[in-house]
This record gives sequence, structure tokens and C-alpha cells, in this order.
Amino acid sequence: MTQISRLKQAEIANGNLINADDLDSEFNQLVTESNSQDTRLTSLESGTMTITGTKSFSAAIKADTLEERTTDAGVSIETVLLKDGSVRLAQTPGFLCSTNGEIGYDSTNHIYRLRVNSASKYLVHEGNPVLYKHGITGVAPLYDTSSAIKLKSGLRARNSTNQTDIELAADITLSLDSSGLNGLDTGTKAASTWYYVYLVKRSVDGTTGAVFSTANEVSGGSITIPTGYDTKRQLPLAIRTDASSNIVPFYISTGWPYRPSIKYRVSILPINQTPATGQPIVLDGGTASTYTDVSLANFVPPISTQAILRGGVYQISASGKFGYIRKKGSSIDEFVVQNLTGRTSTEYEAEIVETDASQIIQYRMTDTTSGMDINVAGYIVTEVT
Repeated sequence: MTQISRLKQAEIANGNLINADDLDSEFNQLVTESNSQDTRLTSLESGTMTITGTKSFSAAIKADTLEERTTDAGVSIETVLLKDGSVRLAQTPGFLCSTNGEIGYDSTNHIYRLRVNSASKYLVHEGNPVLYKHGITGVAPLYDTSSAIKLKSGLRARNSTNQTDIELAADITLSLDSSGLNGLDTGTKAASTWYYVYLVKRSVDGTTGAVFSTANEVSGGSITIPTGYDTKRQLPLAIRTDASSNIVPFYISTGWPYRPSIKYRVSILPINQTPATGQPIVLDGGTASTYTDVSLANFVPPISTQAILRGGVYQISASGKFGYIRKKGSSIDEFVVQNLTGRTSTEYEAEIVETDASQIIQYRMTDTTSGMDINVAGYIVTEVT
């Protein structure tokens, strides 16, 4: 009624008479407008509105906060204050932010992404923590056949760029006789070669798998990733093929997944015996009196600088002599084996010896009438994290 009174006062002040019908019409119009405003506010507070085009709200929402984007026909929101409520983002497989300020949910990798200063940021992750690259979980890989290994369902690792998890949804037989996904990334199986193991993932739909590769990305190599796959992770394992292109049998004894100990499941040559083909012997009857290089590169891969050695010293014409082993470049005697007086030989087992970056150690004997044998029983992964 306040508005009606003001209208009447204005008409009287101008010397005009007020018609009762006009006054009634003015009143009804104000009632209609008031009811319309109430309806809009009620819809915004408790219901659902579909908004197209640009809309301004002078009472319920701050003006100019909702506007339709022409690029993807969505609605961008600059500022919204919610009380006792929430905003649910659309779930988009493989969503990638392309515009600064854009936020969305990648339903494949379970990540909320926000783009700031032309770079994507990751807000929430439902797997391993963001930037938790060391997060490898699940059963360690298993030797399967002379050309394949097994990777078990649930094996999960952070990808190489620390942005998402790669998790196997089913057991995988990874074979050197196959090519592409779950096989060799490129080329064909070769003899006396190191092969590295990688998990791979297709972000658009979350499909995962694995590949063998001769490329060691720890030292700057790059695998050939299967078509359609876009993220990867090198596992802490390398396998070796022998002269017949067969995988040297192995098992992961301890330490998985951090600095795992990889043991060879092959016969170890007793000392002072003629080695058989395929046995991991690197020194047979060594008699050098000064430190001499011994390469372990055929049995210790570039992702390791710790070898697990077995062997010993034996008497040729004298006893009570010593043999020494050390890392190449070291200036001290790091490991010693003594052939005790009155014994023909003394063996050692599972001794861990550090190598240099090229997998080389050195040995020497105190007397050239005694000899030393060295076998490689395995290695500890030190260079893949």
C-alpha cells in the first residue's frame, strides 16, 4: 500500500484527480509482480532451474555470476556462495583442463583437476597420494616360462609423471614371444639381453597392461608405448635371456617393491669345478695378485649396483691364503675369503658386494698358488624408485 499512496500523492500534487479503477489496476499489478518475484526466489532456493543464455539475479545470486560458455555450451561460475549445499562436477573420462580457472573431474583416474597458470593441478585422488611415485603395491612379478613372466591382478604403481595410478584389473602373462601390449614393445626376442618391465595405461578408458622393453628409462631410454596408451611406469625388475634366448629363471626373494632382491633359480658351480653352460659364473680360478676387474654385466643389470655373490678360494699348492673382493674404484679391501691352513677350499655364500656404475668389481689373491671362483646368485635393484 505504500507504493499506492505515493502514486496518489503524486497525482494530487500535480492537480490530477485519481480514478478509483485506475488505482485498483495499479494495486493488482503490484501484487502480480510481487508474486512473480516470490516464485523465482522459491525456485532458486529449493528447486531446480535450467538456465540458458546470460541471466542476472538481483536478489538470489550476485549479478553476472552465471553465463553460458559458447565453446562447449556449459555454464561457467565466477563466484557462488553455498550454504548447507554442494556442487557436483560432471564426471568425464580422461578429463583434461584446457583453460585457466577450469575445474573438472576425471572419472577414469579419479582426479579433480584445476588449471592454474597454464598448468593442470591435481586436487583429490582416490588411489595413492598425489606425487607419491614410490607407491607400488601388489604381488611381485613371477617367473612363468622360458619366454614369459606373470603379473598379478591388483599390481598398482604410480605413473612416471606422478599424476595417476596404473592398476592391473586381471592377471597378465607378459611374453617375449608377443609384440605390443603384454609383449615386447618393439623388435623380436634376442639372446643374452636385458629386458625391463613397464606397466602402461590408456587414460581415456582406464585400460591397463604391460610391456617388455630393452629401453631402460632410468638411464635416459624411452620405450615404444602401445598405440592408444599414454602413461607408463617402470617396475624395479630386469630379466635376462641366455644364449638360447630363454629367460634365466628367477624369483624375488625379499624387499619388494623397494630395493627388491632378485635371485637366480639356477645351479651354482661348486668352487674349483668346470662350469656348465648357462651357469652364472664370472670368475673361474682367478689367480691375479693385484686388483683385477671382473665384469658382472651379464648377470647384474644397469638398474643395480649391488651383486649377490657366491664362490670361494681353493688351494692349488698352498693353504692359509686370502682372496679379496671390492668395488671398482675403492681403495680398501671390502670382502675377504681365507683358505684356512689344512683345508683344500673355503666357500662363501650370498655375500652382497657393491659394484661401480658399470657393474664391475675387482679381486686379488695373496698368493698365485691359490685360485678364486665368483658366481652371481642375484642382484638388488638400486636404481629404480
